[in-house]
Amino acid sequence: MSGETGARVLRAERVYEAALAALAGTCVPAAAWGSQEAEAAGSAFGIQTFDPGALRCTAFRVPTTLLNPDGILTNAEPFPITEIEPSIEEVCSAAASPVAAGGAAAQLERTGAHVCVSPAHEDVSLFDAAGYIAAVAAAQEDGRIARVRIEFGGIQNFVYTIGSKYALKVLRGRSAYVDLLLDVLVHEISGRCGMGPYGVLFAAGGNAEAIVPPSCAGIASEVVATVGEFLQRELGPELSLVCVCADVKIDGTEAGAWAEATDVLHSDVRSAKLAPHAGRLAQVLGVARNTADPERACPICGRDTALTARLSTADDEPIDVCEPCATFERLGEQLPTIHAFRRVDEGNIGFESGEPPALPFGVCRYRGDARDAQQARNGLGDRDYAVNAFSGAARRFWYAQVRDERAKELQYCANGAPGGYVAALRADVDGLGARFHELAGEPLRAATLSRQLTYFFRFLSNGFVGERTSFVYAGGDDVFAVGAWDQVLLLAEVLRARFRTYFADLDVSAGIALAKVKTPLYQLAKVSGDLVEQAKSYGKGRLGLSIGVYAGGDGRTHGNSQNRGFDDEGRALLTWDAWSSVKSLREELGALLEADKAFAYRLIEVGREFNNTGALAFPRLAYAIARSRLGRVREDKSALARSLADKLLEPERGTLLAPIGVLLSLSMRPIGTEEA
Repeated sequence: MSGETGARVLRAERVYEAALAALAGTCVPAAAWGSQEAEAAGSAFGIQTFDPGALRCTAFRVPTTLLNPDGILTNAEPFPITEIEPSIEEVCSAAASPVAAGGAAAQLERTGAHVCVSPAHEDVSLFDAAGYIAAVAAAQEDGRIARVRIEFGGIQNFVYTIGSKYALKVLRGRSAYVDLLLDVLVHEISGRCGMGPYGVLFAAGGNAEAIVPPSCAGIASEVVATVGEFLQRELGPELSLVCVCADVKIDGTEAGAWAEATDVLHSDVRSAKLAPHAGRLAQVLGVARNTADPERACPICGRDTALTARLSTADDEPIDVCEPCATFERLGEQLPTIHAFRRVDEGNIGFESGEPPALPFGVCRYRGDARDAQQARNGLGDRDYAVNAFSGAARRFWYAQVRDERAKELQYCANGAPGGYVAALRADVDGLGARFHELAGEPLRAATLSRQLTYFFRFLSNGFVGERTSFVYAGGDDVFAVGAWDQVLLLAEVLRARFRTYFADLDVSAGIALAKVKTPLYQLAKVSGDLVEQAKSYGKGRLGLSIGVYAGGDGRTHGNSQNRGFDDEGRALLTWDAWSSVKSLREELGALLEADKAFAYRLIEVGREFNNTGALAFPRLAYAIARSRLGRVREDKSALARSLADKLLEPERGTLLAPIGVLLSLSMRPIGTEEA
């Protein structure tokens, strides 16, 4: 480590140590943070001291296991995760645990990430405040710093556009690879710029940002160029990278300067993506699907490349695939049991059969360690990753997993669902872009919100997943999950409810596509993605549903009358409140009707008629009720039956009739079957 690099790292570490000291009960003013640069950085963000008397725990929740310095989180436990609102005394006790050299940042993240820095900064965590101050202090050159913004392009295509029976595991492997690659990339930039790990601000959802010395901005571009060439060589044009930089002056006017730099970064990123040949680091977005030689096209990704790997299961004929797809399939298969990723330096790096995914920095790979969690995390270095846990100075890799390893196979999920139907969930936070635009000049608040969102979707969401559901992707502000249709509906409801407890002023929209298990996963991903965008366009807090997914000759998706969708395209839009009514009425009707599918189908028909004619459809509904078991129910339940009939006949419930009927008809089917 050079003298200049050592000085930068030391300045950053002293800031983290000062913040930890505050958690342990010592008031540490900025003048005692170890350097004039740190004092200036704190003043720039309006923080002159780390005062234990000002710290609060009420703004954030924290899993109890994260407060235990000896606690080990496995990928199967604890489910469900239990959150508490700890007292400041409990947090201080955890923060006072012995810290190894260079481990102050990890210790502060484990404890201070859930503590407000002061009453005046109730939405700024102590960890994020210290992180920004440390980075600015370490990177300053003549009162200036450089912000580096990195974005992947083409993630939607890379993660979602796969059509084969191995799609679920391949997509999960791809999404994990992108998350790992991005984190390794931004840490590589920080390290090469003499910042150690302390220049990294965030890395999630395909975006990353770092603070580096202005004289090192060119290094960031060189690193990203290396990665871009590697991705082009190994994966073709599917993934692209953009890297842009902006200077910020640290002179007391940081809010305006930071906001201006944010605008510059976002504008430059947009320009780079729109002009891939304008000398910027961006590739043409999209997937090369039309191969020159169909015989050489990989059956998973569609690329025209050498098919030198083979995939097979006990029940099927083996297929020849490209090396990257074989690697991603293996990673997706192993992820539920991986507790750590260890860096391995090797030569002649590339995607090779039987090897973990390749990374382009100094010829390295990250091997997943599937031993016992405690053993897997023993001896991790500062370039290794602990999965869903803290372990010494190792980096953290939060990742949404599966609760039951068997759920990584979609057929297993379908076997436990009524009718054998599965569902795909796409969820997205409403108005998040506008929120971050509001915070363009307040980096500490933006950093805390960004990290809390990532922590929620990539770690806490593990506590919500059912036994027959699994996450394909969860990070940044969006989710893609698949599984048994009834458990996916429950996952959407629970995810949104828990999200609202963490972020009371934000909401989530969701799109859910239901279909038979043989429906291509990319179709489910596309339709559920279209649905969530449609839901967001109608206003926040809406839930989109689709029943039946079929590819028409025009490439669009259509509902099928045999599958009795909500409308001509087999979809409906519901508010979350309306969904609660649908769920409640479906459960009550199911208890009374038993297996009266004919009435469920009539509800669908009347509901679709209501969408066209309004209240004129209700006479048919009244007649259907009279002819159903609801009208002939046993005397001891007649009052309940009349109450339910009255609810169904209320005009404001007309738009709910079809969704109630569809879910009711599905729930009446035998488990694991696929009726027409």
